[in-house]
Amino acid sequence: MKKSSILKKFLLLGIVTAGLILVFSYVVYAKQNSVDNIKHQFVSDIKKTTHDLKALEKAGNKLENASINAKITPEQAVEIVSQDRPDYASQAIDIVVEYYQLTNTAFNAFSDDTKNNNKYLSKDGFLEKAPCYIVSFKGITRAGKAPEGMQAPIFHEYNVVIDADSGDILFSLAYR
Repeated sequence: MKKSSILKKFLLLGIVTAGLILVFSYVVYAKQNSVDNIKHQFVSDIKKTTHDLKALEKAGNKLENASINAKITPEQAVEIVSQDRPDYASQAIDIVVEYYQLTNTAFNAFSDDTKNNNKYLSKDGFLEKAPCYIVSFKGITRAGKAPEGMQAPIFHEYNVVIDADSGDILFSLAYR
């Protein structure tokens, strides 16, 4: 009888241990996948960019390696953008944050506050070599816009450009 009692206790201990391991594993997984602790990749070398430089240039955006230090960290950039777009942050298969100096000759519809506080905006309101993070949510599904009667494109990446000095979101774009 003693052997069966010891065997039952040993079996019960094994089951409890396995249960605790599963619970602990789930807690670690949930913490790693929360919006507050998003895993991301960081790129700051134009030769290693994940972006299609030709497509960006066609849309009026030119990226250059940064010669200016950012005032906010890549982690802060991801946090700011993820709080602004939690839908894409939770849906993304991968998040990539890239740091460059950006010149944009196609978009100048910035708020008056941004125009007054961003020294990298030209007189015409275009960005000139502004230190920016581009936070890219990859693997998402986002319907684009199209004229009535035409089918809207479906994008699988959403990119947010954020001022690397102030942390202000400047604009977003989807091109693939």
